Amino acid sequence: MTDGPVRASGLNGAPFGGAMADEDDAWRVAEILARARSVGPDSPGMDTLMTDLAVTVAAEADQYERTAPLPHPLHRLRCETVALLRRAAPASSVEDHMVRQTALALLLLHSGGTTGHDTRDGAPTARIDECLEALDLLENAYGTVSSFGPAAPAPIEPVEILHLLFQLHAHLDDLLDLAHEFRASHPEEQEAPRSTALRELAGEVRRRRQYVLTELRRLTPEDDPDLTLFAVADVMTDLQRMLQDDDAMASGLAAPVLRRARRAREAPGLDAGAARLLRLLESRVQLKWNLEHRLDHPAGRSALLATIDYLDGVRHHGDDTALRESVLFAEGATHAVNAGLLAVSRTPDIIEACDTALAGLPQHDADHPGALLVRGLARALLVRYSLAPEAIAGAIEDVSRALPLVPPDHPGVPNALLVLSHSLQQRSHITGSVADARTALALLNRYASDTPLSGTAAVVLRLLQALIHLTFHHRAGSDDVDCGTYVSPQTTHADAALRAVRETMKRLQREPLGETLTGVACQFAAQALAVAGHLPGQDSAALAAEALPWADRACATVRPNSSDRHHALLLRDWLHLVAGHDTASARQRLLSYATSITDSGDATGPEAGLDRLLRSMVGLAGATATDSTVAELREAAEAARRSPLRELRVEGAMRLAEGLRKRALSQAWTAQMDTLDSALHTGHLPPGLDLLLDQARSRFDRIRAARVARPDTEGPDPQADFAESRRIALDCLREHVRTVMGQEDTADALIIARDAGALAVRAARWAAYDGAWDDVVCALETGRAVVEQTRLRPDTAARLRALGEPALADAWERRSPAPPGAASAYRTGDPGRGLSIPDQLTARVARVLDADAESRAHDVPTVASVAAALRTVGAHALVYLLPSPPPGTPDMLERGAVLITPDGTAEWVALPAASGDDEALAGYIEALRSRTRPADAPEARTEAVARWREALRELAERTGRSHLAPLLHTLTRRCGRRTDGRHRVVLVPVGDLAFVPWAAAVLDRGVPAVDRLVMTTVCGARQFIAASELPRVGPARTALLVNGLTGKEATWAATGLLHEAVYPDAVRPSTEETAVPWLLGRLSDEHFDVVDIAAHLAADVTESWRARIVLPGGGLGIDRIGALDLTGDGVSGASGGVCVSLACCASNVSLSHPDEGFTVASAFLAARASAVIASLWPLTNATTGFLMTVFHYHLSVGREPAEALRRAQRWMRDPDRRVPGGFPEPLAEAFADRVARVEAALRRRGDTMTSPAHWAGVVHMGR
Repeated sequence: MTDGPVRASGLNGAPFGGAMADEDDAWRVAEILARARSVGPDSPGMDTLMTDLAVTVAAEADQYERTAPLPHPLHRLRCETVALLRRAAPASSVEDHMVRQTALALLLLHSGGTTGHDTRDGAPTARIDECLEALDLLENAYGTVSSFGPAAPAPIEPVEILHLLFQLHAHLDDLLDLAHEFRASHPEEQEAPRSTALRELAGEVRRRRQYVLTELRRLTPEDDPDLTLFAVADVMTDLQRMLQDDDAMASGLAAPVLRRARRAREAPGLDAGAARLLRLLESRVQLKWNLEHRLDHPAGRSALLATIDYLDGVRHHGDDTALRESVLFAEGATHAVNAGLLAVSRTPDIIEACDTALAGLPQHDADHPGALLVRGLARALLVRYSLAPEAIAGAIEDVSRALPLVPPDHPGVPNALLVLSHSLQQRSHITGSVADARTALALLNRYASDTPLSGTAAVVLRLLQALIHLTFHHRAGSDDVDCGTYVSPQTTHADAALRAVRETMKRLQREPLGETLTGVACQFAAQALAVAGHLPGQDSAALAAEALPWADRACATVRPNSSDRHHALLLRDWLHLVAGHDTASARQRLLSYATSITDSGDATGPEAGLDRLLRSMVGLAGATATDSTVAELREAAEAARRSPLRELRVEGAMRLAEGLRKRALSQAWTAQMDTLDSALHTGHLPPGLDLLLDQARSRFDRIRAARVARPDTEGPDPQADFAESRRIALDCLREHVRTVMGQEDTADALIIARDAGALAVRAARWAAYDGAWDDVVCALETGRAVVEQTRLRPDTAARLRALGEPALADAWERRSPAPPGAASAYRTGDPGRGLSIPDQLTARVARVLDADAESRAHDVPTVASVAAALRTVGAHALVYLLPSPPPGTPDMLERGAVLITPDGTAEWVALPAASGDDEALAGYIEALRSRTRPADAPEARTEAVARWREALRELAERTGRSHLAPLLHTLTRRCGRRTDGRHRVVLVPVGDLAFVPWAAAVLDRGVPAVDRLVMTTVCGARQFIAASELPRVGPARTALLVNGLTGKEATWAATGLLHEAVYPDAVRPSTEETAVPWLLGRLSDEHFDVVDIAAHLAADVTESWRARIVLPGGGLGIDRIGALDLTGDGVSGASGGVCVSLACCASNVSLSHPDEGFTVASAFLAARASAVIASLWPLTNATTGFLMTVFHYHLSVGREPAEALRRAQRWMRDPDRRVPGGFPEPLAEAFADRVARVEAALRRRGDTMTSPAHWAGVVHMGR
């Protein structure tokens, strides 16, 4: 210990770099701190020194603004002083103790180095904790000073401490406002601070503040001007506490508080600015009280509108208070529009008020998140009327920006989530984005898991959740699509959602809500049942009848002129139409309603959007319910065309196309019947045709009853109607394709593509009936294999740059797509954390590429381009095989095929369906699904395989008789035969026919098709044409043989035998080298004539985009395969075509998307393989090895791949099969022995390699 002065080092000779203004004070503080560091703050002689330190530093800090950051040197000094005072023991005297407490509180009151912005972005709880510590210190000091009597005056006047407390409360109030409006930045693994706890803390602090204010008013002289300020602060505190006390507000206690506030505001001497702030707080209480507790009373509605009018009048003053008045005006007006008290035409004023506030308020201001939320809600109002894309985008942007800002339990979060989910759903309706619908459903699913099963929010939340769940599956067209919502295996998604609706509405009966929420709940429930009626297997009329009581109740409870009432009326009468109840009256009411909206509204206003939507829906209702005329259909289609809803535009257009075709058919057949009648009367008909004439007349009478318009000899040309109907159908297909291209990921693209495939087949039938063969090809190639032709193109960025979009190309290359259908990470109870909203980048790219008309026209094949490809590869015909029309949708052409030959001609080949054909195909597909689905028990798997084999046998017999036999007859007539007596055909099976193993189809005398035809199977002519432009596959000079199997399975692969007997110079990687990076590198950098991959396929036959080839260390997926270029352009010596053989299970099948051909096999064709050998179902390793060995032998001696496969399949079905003649003797003997052992083992189980199950599923693709 040293008794002399201790000199502390400083900056430029001054202690603490000049933290203290007075140099003597600076040296004094430095000496005390040095001594405290040396001997500790509690050592003898330090008591008085610590008090001096506290007072001196506090006095220095108090010269600065308390909410502004201190100079850095002083901030360091403040922090060290605070730390010492906290460590020090209480002072020995009461006076010193009180002085120290007050000084420490004053130091804590200063923000130090923390700004208001940092308070929000940093750790607000730390700053709040400092202020709460200061509050406790000052309250204790005030209690101490109050104990001093007149005989012993206190060292600090009580009123001074009260003034400090008042200032501290004001600062703490601002901090708490920030803290419960903003979430604090914190590490990802930590839970976000909760708004509820902070609001409760604010309530407690305000209670303590009122005690301070009472004491201040007691001790302040009556002539002191501050007395008015204290009175106003007391009233404002009352108002703040009222905002947090719903029970007090509901009981009517708000009224006396508001009267007291008005008296304080009108008292003389109050500053105008303070009066406006008080009125602003009054307005907050007025809005909350009248909206939540008095909206059913005229006085409450009147007071609400008066408050909104006041705020609208003062929000243009241009100062800081006006910005807050703008936010509050927007909030109140938005609720008033929802309640029907203000017209929706006020919405632009609401948005403008929010724009003004957001432009003027700092981003860290407590009102900033609220302004974002309110603007999002206001934009959502416009969405409900006009479905304007800019309003939807604005609502999504505002709410998705606000949610991550606010604490997870902020009171605005539930409503914000509902608005965000609903807006995403609306954008999905317009753009067709499945990602938007999936995100909306994920948000509701996640938040619902955090919400109690009771209460008003739970009812609305769960009904909207069920509605969007049903809407998602309606959009997907299937119940088995992965939507991210778990349901038990025994329950369909539709049934689960409907059960949720019914259970929630029962709960509503037990726990009644207010009138407004009851109307909303009933409307959501009715909408959910209406949507469910569109799902496969649901009774739409029964569900509509069930929904009608809820729709009626929604109409009765929703307020007149409110936005919800428009939708409630529309929904109710639409349900009447679907249920078949009083349809004429319902239609008339809808038409009258549309007229009333048009007459009373501005054609450019928000109501105009609802009018267009309503008129088009009414027109379509009439068209589906009655024999509407073509004129009615055209008017409805025109109204639908102006609608932003993609599905409505397509539906309206297709209704018109149907009407045009019916009118054309009616016109054409009327002329034919007139000719027939004339011939009959003039005696030109041969005798004996009376029966035939009666049958023709009977058929015409049935057509006459189904027609849309009365035939008019002066009317339109039937051929013009046919042509217009085809044009409309093709335009609708292109709209589907644009929507598919704009999806965020492959899973979603496949969902939309399903509808495109169905429409493509329908349009192709129409064109085939009309003899418009180019339109047949255009329809089938535009609406099928859409995902395959867009998702597997590696040149998207290059195409964008060529079109003058370099920024978009850069964004496309930088994107890091999530796994298909993936949802963002979610922390329980925190919907704003990690919020990820689809950015529509893919949609923007799709719009640019679709606008490239020249490229689009070049991409669509024609009969001529198909014929040219046939000539190039030497094939006799390309055949589109069309399945039977769906049940309940008869067409002029039933099941058949479109046959295109190398001479550039096409024709329709009828394929008459025998009874049970379609049922046999459906049974086979279901058996295949069970066969490929993993089974836990060996017995179940054995049973599934047996059912599949029996279904395969029946299907082979039926398809040979009903499909290939008529085709062979036509081929013989049109094309003759090859020198070997066989036709080379390219098959394009459409729809469920893609699952048929055509090689096994049984022809006359039990001969399978593989004996009579050389077959290539592709998913579309575009795929075949692309392959035909590549070099033909010749004898291999280079080969890559990959064995990804392990253990005993690896020994059954053909890899080793192929290396020894067929491709002795092949590259054959070791097990370690067969990892995905190695394989991708070799395929990218080198050219191989043959690539053979023996591996397991991690296949999901329901969702084929999940399929991947299993290799050591990971899987090789479709997207990475499609990005390759196997031709080896630029690689030395690369000249021949590439043949890829996949000894992988089910590498060319997708049960959910047969028209898309989005499989591992197609991915290799997209990678520019000339030919691919793939399979339609899982094969055993041994038999696959034998088949591939023989195939490669024939390929190596110069056979083209399709012929080599045919010979290998015939070898498999020959019980007297021999080893290929070119094998070396030791290998031939070992091969023969292995084949014999496998055949014997199969026969012991009642099986044989001659069975189609072992060879017919392998197909050739490409050229």
